[in-house]
Amino acid sequence: MVQFKRAEGVSLLWLDEENAVVENPALGLVHVVNHVAGKVLELMDSRTSDQIAELLAGLYSVEARAIVEDVRKLLEEYESLHIATKHTNL
Repeated sequence: MVQFKRAEGVSLLWLDEENAVVENPALGLVHVVNHVAGKVLELMDSRTSDQIAELLAGLYSVEARAIVEDVRKLLEEYESLHIATKHTNL
């Protein structure tokens, strides 16, 4: 089972109700993300994409199966940007 967690040193700072800044100071990278992308980062804490989609579905009153693919894509993008890391929990 592949789980994701925030990369070491990465921080999330909410600018307002809709936008947040994600910073990786070790790499000198800063990204502005929307509310949902910020929530994904908050919820990541060693969870799978399916688990994150379930939590988001509860927050936004949508079906988890309708958003799980978008969550997977965002997590992969976070990994490529060194915002998240993935690991396998056997």
